Amino acid sequence: MARYDLLLAGSYTPTPKLQLEAELPIEHVSINAKGFPTPPGATQNRVANLTLWDKYRFYRKVGERGDKQAAIRFGPELPTGQTKTPAVAGAGLNPFVRQQLSAINNGVAAHSELTYSHARGRLIYGADLAGVVRGERDGYRLGHEVRVNTDLEYVLFPRMCQQPGHELFVLLESTFVHRGSGRRNGQSVTGSDQTIYYLSPGFEFTVSPRIVLEASYQVPVGRTISPLALRTDRNLLLGIRPLY
Repeated sequence: MARYDLLLAGSYTPTPKLQLEAELPIEHVSINAKGFPTPPGATQNRVANLTLWDKYRFYRKVGERGDKQAAIRFGPELPTGQTKTPAVAGAGLNPFVRQQLSAINNGVAAHSELTYSHARGRLIYGADLAGVVRGERDGYRLGHEVRVNTDLEYVLFPRMCQQPGHELFVLLESTFVHRGSGRRNGQSVTGSDQTIYYLSPGFEFTVSPRIVLEASYQVPVGRTISPLALRTDRNLLLGIRPLY
């Protein structure tokens, strides 16, 4: 299975401490079972769930060579995504596994996140703790989720910064994910939990003070996946962020 996501995201900062955000994934999915002809409907273009965010920065301290800040981020995920699953050739799939091929992980969900970052000279580091509490949609949801993310960045170029723009950052991110058992038709699904640890090297380049390009490659370095949980082997992230 190959999946390509286009994440449409926007944010607005009405005050120095408050930021409003929205995220909407658009997906292209293609499924090819080895040894079987590809059936009609094995490829889908679809829209996933819309997530709205409120981010409040409750702490900031600016020093001579650094900046510390902490924020809390929370918001609802709305059931706007398509629930139809692509066609799969070969033997029948477990219904819970098949539903994971759709564009949704749940119905309404509550997201929360606590973040901290510290910039000191050329070095930037941070961490965040996030959680998702999921509700069912059409008798299906993945398990509730806890994530711990870390971020380490270093300004590689320019060596002497004369003006904003054209900075090249190298970065290393990590993600620890624990997801509990999912549910189907009101019943817990045994064998659907998972725990994964990812590493993501990458870079970020500021074309100008208003345009940022980014890329990273995410690979799992440790995982415990139950039989009914889908496995992700690798993720490639490419992004462009215009700032207004």
